[in-house]
Amino acid sequence: MGEQSQIQFVEWNHNANFIACGGANGTLKVVRHGYDPTDNKLLAGNTLTVNQSLEGHQKMVLHASWNENYQKLTTSDVGGMITVWGGTNEQWHEEMINNRDKSSVVGLEWSPDGQLIAITYADGLVIVGTHDGNRVWSREMEVDLVTCAFSPFDQMIFGTTDGKVFAVDKEGNHVLDLYLPCLETVDLEQALARSRDHREEIVFMSYWSPVPKSKVRMEQEANLRAREAEKKSHAEPVKGTSIFHNYPKRQMREIPEMEKAGEPNQPVPADRPRFVVAYSRGVFQLMRNISDTDSIVIRLKLKITGGKWSPNGAFLAICGTDLEKGGSKVSIVYLLSAYGQTHGIYRHPDASFTGISWDSSGFRMAISSESNLLIATVRPEFKWGCIENTIIYVFQREEMFLYALMYYDYKTEERKEMGLRYFENIAFYKSHCVVVKRHEESTIVPPDDFNQIQFTCELHNCIGTSLGFTLTAIRPKYVCVNETCAVVANESHYFIWHFVLPKLSAPVMNDEAQSAEYSLEEQQRTVEYGTRRLISSRDQICAICIGDTFFFIALRNGGIYRVNLADGVITNKFPVTPLVESMKLNCDNTRLAVVKLDQNQVPSSLTIYDLMGEVLQQKYTCDKKEIWGYTWDEHDPNMLAFKNKQTIVIYDGAGLVDQQNVSGEICSFNNLAVRTVNMNSILLSPTNPPKSAVQEMMIKAKYDLNSMLKASKLKEAIEYTEKNPHAELWKMIANWAVMNQKFDSAEHVFVKLQDYAGIQFVRQIQNITHRELQHAEILAFTEQLDEAKESFVACDRKDLAIEMYKKISEYEPIYKLIKDDKDENVKAEVLREIAEGHYENLDWEEAMKYYQQCGDTEMQIDCMIKAEKFGNLEELSRILPPDSVHLDVENLDEILKSSLVLSPGKRLRLQSPSEGNTSSRCLSDEETIEANKRDDRGRSTLQGYSRSG
Repeated sequence: MGEQSQIQFVEWNHNANFIACGGANGTLKVVRHGYDPTDNKLLAGNTLTVNQSLEGHQKMVLHASWNENYQKLTTSDVGGMITVWGGTNEQWHEEMINNRDKSSVVGLEWSPDGQLIAITYADGLVIVGTHDGNRVWSREMEVDLVTCAFSPFDQMIFGTTDGKVFAVDKEGNHVLDLYLPCLETVDLEQALARSRDHREEIVFMSYWSPVPKSKVRMEQEANLRAREAEKKSHAEPVKGTSIFHNYPKRQMREIPEMEKAGEPNQPVPADRPRFVVAYSRGVFQLMRNISDTDSIVIRLKLKITGGKWSPNGAFLAICGTDLEKGGSKVSIVYLLSAYGQTHGIYRHPDASFTGISWDSSGFRMAISSESNLLIATVRPEFKWGCIENTIIYVFQREEMFLYALMYYDYKTEERKEMGLRYFENIAFYKSHCVVVKRHEESTIVPPDDFNQIQFTCELHNCIGTSLGFTLTAIRPKYVCVNETCAVVANESHYFIWHFVLPKLSAPVMNDEAQSAEYSLEEQQRTVEYGTRRLISSRDQICAICIGDTFFFIALRNGGIYRVNLADGVITNKFPVTPLVESMKLNCDNTRLAVVKLDQNQVPSSLTIYDLMGEVLQQKYTCDKKEIWGYTWDEHDPNMLAFKNKQTIVIYDGAGLVDQQNVSGEICSFNNLAVRTVNMNSILLSPTNPPKSAVQEMMIKAKYDLNSMLKASKLKEAIEYTEKNPHAELWKMIANWAVMNQKFDSAEHVFVKLQDYAGIQFVRQIQNITHRELQHAEILAFTEQLDEAKESFVACDRKDLAIEMYKKISEYEPIYKLIKDDKDENVKAEVLREIAEGHYENLDWEEAMKYYQQCGDTEMQIDCMIKAEKFGNLEELSRILPPDSVHLDVENLDEILKSSLVLSPGKRLRLQSPSEGNTSSRCLSDEETIEANKRDDRGRSTLQGYSRSG
């Protein structure tokens, strides 16, 4: 902005994404930052797509306010001059001017719907006008004013120079004086420092309400779409072999007035504060409404200079100067919840923050600092994770305490949404996750009384099927899970849940292990770490992570415990300095990565330890600051990927290698590639996640080798890999050599990999004389299955395509190949294999469909029961003959009655072959006695019912 242009304020337009800032010498600018939080490509930090200076003010500009509905900007300066600016084609121009030289403007505020504007002068004059410049009313308040605010209930709130606050109605009549306990109690130190004529200075005052959608913007977009549609309708048809000009003309839908002016429907708890008044000495008050007598008072060691509600009203950002630093100039931003809890702190040395504002997404902030405009990124702690190819994340629905759990397969783009109430936490491991929510019967307990609340832990697979559940009384502040166990912990207790997966590949840890809750104080003993002695009763859990047969507990006072999963007993104590933010074990549980917090509660240091028996030995300490996420390689125990701010960094066991910048969070690290997920982009439209949010980044070594192979520099590639050996690099060379029929080089690489199957394949492929068949075998070897299938079929070797799919147990492509064949037995066998695959994955409905096609009625009934498709089960029972070995009428009665398919007092009546086309019906108990005499047939039990998953 220039060294002479001291910025006094910053305001962010939520509909059009413009930022207004200004200050000394009449400086006023409207800019638009180029960074898009939904884009995976990071633009330069100082990129401005719009940068316009607005001329008109001659004195210091102090206030600005956006009219979101009508897209107007109103500004005022110390001389009392007020200007209204309008925008056309992203350029802003002067529309109206009002100049009152008698007093300076201290407050400028538009009503939530953009219909009214309140102009407040220091001498007590208040003018209320409409958006088109007409005056509604004006009044002398007979007190000196410093600020004003609108409430969403047709009331206006004013702050006076002595720190008091009062409210008036829509006509300016006094309603009430707000109760301000923050002025009644002060710290002793502040009380002694105050002079007799001291006045409480109100810095800002705001009543949160959701920002409405702009009528102007929506009408502009509708007109633009209409013009584009009209152009397309009059466009000349394209000449050529393929002309697509027969689409029906669609008339633009008229947007109803209610939809145009609609506001986002956001769940707001009744007890959540919505009004804040803040004073320069570091105290502010949070109120649920202006009549609240039980408000929340917060005191900070801060000289407050500005503040702003987040777009959803759940958080409050407050900026100012640190009072504890004495002569040094250190500015701070506090990020607090609406209830006053601190969630984040940002410190900036040698700067003076004067204002702060949020963007519409809540992912960015604009901060005015002397002559600079700072753009900061807000990093929310999303509840999300990835298992297999499925991203699982939680978002809140429009109803209070109602959440949605989304299962999104980013490869197939299939989505499954599950609703749940009172969500608490979630943890992930390979092919399953543990979801923790408050038990439904505990919802009547007051939310702050966690001692009486039960929590449900549910085990889910990658498609959201429940694999089991349990209950615990431990509040799930920390959760982790492995192949056979889950650990739920709070600050003082932990719960170990032992479960059994339906298809368990790993051995069960201990057949006698029982799920149980444990107290940290009872399990630990007085421990000595060097010269520092920790008293057990003062220790609190601050992080956990899990291995195969044990898990780690990090303590707030310092130190890490190793705990057996089998019995919950602490076996080892390791000296580690506080404060641990998170921990993760590598793939073979031999190394531990620990991230610690600095004094600002920011993850600032990464340390890697070797786990050597009963010793935790420090191996590497990273000098990078601000660790934004990290994960170990899924197969290489020496490699770890982490984010240093926006940069991916790789630790290879010896040192660090910087990679490229990314905007997403690290999802997985495998085969020298880091997969990232842009959760900001996903949660802006959580029900329709964009596929582009998931990106895969090759690390430098893999990228360089890939470039060499694309340029056919095989010799250089082999030399490069000799210097930077890694199994994934050798595999890339081997696949390239096979595809390009460099069989000697391929055999050499397979020898280095000790891949004897690969060596055998190279020797066999050279003996195939049919060139197309040889190419098909190469495609199959490099896992290009669709191309290989087409080549096999073209060579009239469908049998080889079938054999290829059988090796990897993919039977659906096999069925597509043989569905026109005449051998019904072979087709039935393939359909049964497909059904078994769905059955193993607990996908009962799909399994039921394929069992029906292959004629396996027993398993079809079993799937109907497991999927609770009792209506289908009743229909099937009417189709099958009464003497079918798959039916037991007594059991079917109980099953159907329990599902309310049959009414009480009725029993199932099966059609008798002698009754011809007589339809089935339900008989009363008396009729059933007579019917049973006629149909005295032997019936077997329902065989499939006893089979468990």
